Amino acid sequence: MLISDVGLPGGINGRQLADRLHLSSPGLKVLFVTGYDEHAVLAEGSLDDGMSVLTKPFTLPALATRVSQMLEK
Repeated sequence: MLISDVGLPGGINGRQLADRLHLSSPGLKVLFVTGYDEHAVLAEGSLDDGMSVLTKPFTLPALATRVSQMLEK
């Protein structure tokens, strides 16, 4: 499982990182975390199966719940 911020330094964003990692691990689950509104993130494109967005701020229990839900699917 990859947990990544949407905005990353170095000229790559979280979605691009996930797409690159999917080449070697097609079943990889991806949780994007972002300070932006979830709808703003989705406006730039749709999420593939196995991808989800969690907006900041979030609690550790909320993160743990989302990770568990994603891994159960």
